[in-house]
Amino acid sequence: MTTLIRCGSAQYLACDTEAVMLPWQENFKKWNDALQTKDAATVASLYSTSDLSFLPTVSGKHIKKIDSTKEYFTDFVMKNPFGTITDDSVQIYGNGEAYLHSGMYTFELGEGAARAPVQARFSYVWRKINGDWKITHHHSSVRPEGPDMLSVARANFKKWNDALQTKDAATVASLYSTSDLSFLPTVSPKHIKQIDNTEEYFKDFVMKNPFGTITDDSVTVFDDGEAYLHSGMYTFELGEGAARAPVEARFSYVWRNIDGDWKITHHHSSVRPAAV
Repeated sequence: MTTLIRCGSAQYLACDTEAVMLPWQENFKKWNDALQTKDAATVASLYSTSDLSFLPTVSGKHIKKIDSTKEYFTDFVMKNPFGTITDDSVQIYGNGEAYLHSGMYTFELGEGAARAPVQARFSYVWRKINGDWKITHHHSSVRPEGPDMLSVARANFKKWNDALQTKDAATVASLYSTSDLSFLPTVSPKHIKQIDNTEEYFKDFVMKNPFGTITDDSVTVFDDGEAYLHSGMYTFELGEGAARAPVEARFSYVWRNIDGDWKITHHHSSVRPAAV
């Protein structure tokens, strides 16, 4: 894991400064190991007895006293918590006598089949007091839910469908990635990988007056919300006037956030097979 370290105004990668990494690695492990003892006093002993600011995950209180810290952990340790850091950074102060360790951790909580992960965020300030590292600040919070990716996916589908209504192939093609593209169209045998070929395909397709309606869909999210797979079933109305007819089809899109814009990096569309 590569961690950002900040020392005063300088910052550098922890992978190049292993000696600086040791305190926060060891201290988090010490704190996590203390939770495994299920002894609230053992956990509380890692916190400063003065100048303490503790904002726990599951308490509305701002804890400033060591007795209140112990009281909080009396209940918390019985949840069998085990924490694993998933992303973090360190800022070092006072010539290494104090540091802020912050980031994301996942806690496993509960017993047996009821045991479940909880994603959370943390900020610790550890300070060396009389030769021992103590926590002077600890803020832990449940990680907020990200955006509703199904709503995002449906909004992007609407943008794509609206682009078809313009009958401008370039407008449709502009929604596709200009690199790393895989496009398997409904009515072409080609595996399209270039944006020019994408535009060429849509020149004919938009003249069919297509209008798509999703009938069933799901979303799988990747890269912490920076990409997603949107797949399912859609029905296309195609043609003019009395000749206009529905075509049931299946779709898979991968959309990726590229420089702040959602782009299609994969699109596979196929006519729905007849029921057996």
